[in-house]
Amino acid sequence: MVRLWSGPTHRPSRRVGEKNGQRKEEAEVRSIREALRRNGNNRLRAAAELGISRMGLYKKLHKYGLFCEESKS
Repeated sequence: MVRLWSGPTHRPSRRVGEKNGQRKEEAEVRSIREALRRNGNNRLRAAAELGISRMGLYKKLHKYGLFCEESKS
């Protein structure tokens, strides 16, 4: 029997995916903080800059625990 395509010989561990997911979340948090800083904590303008709705930004602020942090600034 001749094999035409061998494909991957192993499955990546879940830890690899977790690290990539963590990096994505860290990058998203950094982007949100920078957008808020550039827009003087104006959430509507920051959301527009990020290309998401205001409510989408609020959800991300809550998801990442940034809501209280940003209201103190």
